[in-house]
Amino acid sequence: MRHITKGLLISIVCLFIGLLLRYLAASKETPLTVPMTATQPPPIQQEEHTQRFTATIKAGDTLSDLLKTRGAQPQEISQIIACSKKIYNLTKLHAGKTITLTFDQCAQSIVRLEYGYDDDQLLIVSKTEGGYRASQEKILRSASLRSVSGTITSSLFDDAVRAGCPTQLIVKFADIFAWDIDFFTSVREKDEFKLLFEEFYQDGTVVKHGKILAAEFINRGKKYRAFSFGAGLETSGYYDDRGQSVAREFLKNPLRYSRIS
Repeated sequence: MRHITKGLLISIVCLFIGLLLRYLAASKETPLTVPMTATQPPPIQQEEHTQRFTATIKAGDTLSDLLKTRGAQPQEISQIIACSKKIYNLTKLHAGKTITLTFDQCAQSIVRLEYGYDDDQLLIVSKTEGGYRASQEKILRSASLRSVSGTITSSLFDDAVRAGCPTQLIVKFADIFAWDIDFFTSVREKDEFKLLFEEFYQDGTVVKHGKILAAEFINRGKKYRAFSFGAGLETSGYYDDRGQSVAREFLKNPLRYSRIS
């Protein structure tokens, strides 16, 4: 019995020593690291001393003028323009659009530039350890449908504005029915209008109005309807509820509504 107890004790001690040695050996192992490769240098991390601001481009503004006011150097401006040319030529800015800059106040350097050069694409220029790098991103927007209706009391334009219709869509609405209705002479009080169109939102704000999907105008009791069909196809256009194109050879009035609105 005494020999069994002694043997069991020796086994426990050996097991404990083995576990201890295994733990110590494991703690001295060098962690496995996987080398990372990148085709582009990583962007420089933005620090607390960076400042971000957005400016609305005015007629006659140039990128050089906008960046120089922030203290950017001419060489840096040239590099930003050069690396962006394959995506967009920044020497051609459009009035009304916005440009967002992130500026390093300590280094007096542009860290990041963002410019939505069209309604769907965003140009991004980032400063990396190897210089500036340009890329583009699709602008993500949410879409919804909105309808507007009203009754004529004075004119289509005035009454549609009061009903909350975007002005550019009023012109499109009138042009849709230009083959059937002369909006300069045929519109009467108590005529009615309705339209269904797309609205696009970004960060909860309407940034763009899409096309008119359906439209209706009741003129002197007669109902005219038009529906958008075949976007991107040769047969794309507006059709009535019988499937006939609303566009014909001759306009009701040769002068389109959009010419004077």
